[in-house]
Amino acid sequence: MKRYEDEKSKIIRESIGEAILSILSTQDFGEISVCDICTRAGVGRTTYYRYYGNKSGKEDAVYYWLINRWEAYTGCQTLSLAQTDQAFFSFIFSIKTELLLLKKNHLLHILDSFILSVYGPQDDSFENIGFYYVKYSGAGLWMGLLRAIIYRDFSDSEAEVKERFQEALTALITTQAP
Repeated sequence: MKRYEDEKSKIIRESIGEAILSILSTQDFGEISVCDICTRAGVGRTTYYRYYGNKSGKEDAVYYWLINRWEAYTGCQTLSLAQTDQAFFSFIFSIKTELLLLKKNHLLHILDSFILSVYGPQDDSFENIGFYYVKYSGAGLWMGLLRAIIYRDFSDSEAEVKERFQEALTALITTQAP
């Protein structure tokens, strides 16, 4: 079976995810039909099904949109962990409208999968089990932090969140020091 991973395929996948997010501003996720998606994305039903299999592929399309946007945001370059954290934090604020639509439609589990793709272990190898646990823990920290930001509807600026988070971490570390 053809894998559909060339540049044209990326554009088609992106347009389908973009269409779903665009429709989410006026319709609930469960009410979005394949016909609505295809019309908005400018693709045929066969093309939609070729890439996403069935109507439940809508979540996969949104996930792919997140991945593609992240890659475009970082320029597909390899970043250090500190650079990744900084870029990821800014990226999240750059797509806050879309994330609030996901929240409204109870779809934050798609964001969790995306976070795991960025921060979680890249394979199920247990060669270094400690590192494996640390990677999942780091991804979990991001999931919690982003949920807090999203559930507050991005009411705090990026700078305010960073400052408050740093203050809280400092307080936690100091109160638990021997």
